[in-house]
Order: sequence, then structure tokens, then C-alpha cells
Amino acid sequence: MKFIYTQKAWMGETRYVEITNLLVLAQSEAGKILKLPTSTLSKRWKEATCKRIWPYRKIMSLDTKITMMLKNIYTDEITEEVELMLNILLKKREYELRPATIRLY
Repeated sequence: MKFIYTQKAWMGETRYVEITNLLVLAQSEAGKILKLPTSTLSKRWKEATCKRIWPYRKIMSLDTKITMMLKNIYTDEITEEVELMLNILLKKREYELRPATIRLY
């Protein structure tokens, strides 16, 4: 866990942390790593990302679709249609994993 920056607040210090690498985990697991209760992590996440939901389930769904598409390829050649669909799925996954920073305290 790497602190991004510290800001002096009215009553003390406020610390921010980059959590992009934790987005592939369930929120409860990410909370354990950050040593934050899940409810607090959820509040901080929504405050930092304009009410975005935690992307873990969406990422797992996209990963499953990508894996199934790759398993269903019978030859070494990927058709143009399959390649296009894989690119779309990978772009969606990349979008869900965009950088995020939350306030710890």
C-alpha cells in the first residue's frame, strides 16, 4: 500500500491512497488489506468516485467472458469478429480498472 499524498486538514492530517490494484478483489478483501471496515471503504469509495459501484463483479464477469471466448477458439486463427469482440471486452475491463484514489482518514 503506497500513500499518494498527505494533506493538512483543519484537525490533522488527511492521507490518500491509490487503490487501483485492489479493484480486482472483493471489497471485503480490499478492506482487510487497507485495514478499513468494509462499510468505511464503501463510503470512501463512493465519495471518491461519484457513487460508482465497486467493480469486482463486473471485472470477474468480463474475465469469464474473455476466457470463454478464448477457449472456444478451435484453430490458431482468430476471426475478425472474435478479435473485435475481445477488444471490446478488454476495453470495458480497462475502463472499470481506471485509477482510483481514496481518503484513508
